[in-house]
Amino acid sequence: CGMLVLPTAADTASTASTTFTDIADPEVAGAAETLRLLGIVNGTGGTAFTPERTLTRAEFCKMAVELMGNGDQVPAQMNRTIFKDVVATQSTTSGSGENASTTPGIIRGDAYGNFNPDRAITYAEAITILVRILGYGDSDVGMVWPSGYLAKADELALSDGVRLAAGDTITRGQTALLMENLLFIDTKGSDKEYLTNLA
Repeated sequence: CGMLVLPTAADTASTASTTFTDIADPEVAGAAETLRLLGIVNGTGGTAFTPERTLTRAEFCKMAVELMGNGDQVPAQMNRTIFKDVVATQSTTSGSGENASTTPGIIRGDAYGNFNPDRAITYAEAITILVRILGYGDSDVGMVWPSGYLAKADELALSDGVRLAAGDTITRGQTALLMENLLFIDTKGSDKEYLTNLA
């Protein structure tokens, strides 16, 4: 957090209107605000964050691409996709297929080569993507999915504050907690927290 540029007293009036006002849990509120300041998440309209809303695979992947600092690369990838069920055009705004193609190695489709962008993302899928962002892969966690990735997330303290079963869907609030946790975890083979990658 020390790397964040927080608003000064003079800026308070302008930032107060963008702070999320519909989050009751202070930990979720803090996580969402940190991610907002980093440009990783936006609200859902006005000052709403809608923390209880379930995320789709496309929505989660868009957030993951922003978390990786690759959001600015999306326009260059607008016509590329590796998934059969994602139509990528210049007018695409969700960026689901494009994000997947700009972040090789963290997202895989189903056995038929589909991404299923509108399906709710599961906890196991979300954790797998986040662990891969930290640099860990199948060879690090074992070939049994998703238990290896879930165990690695617990070991790294990535899952702190969020306890779900592998097949449970994940909300925007829970995602904010996980992504904030990730910011302060060392990447694989490094003694630097992930946040330093975004500096």
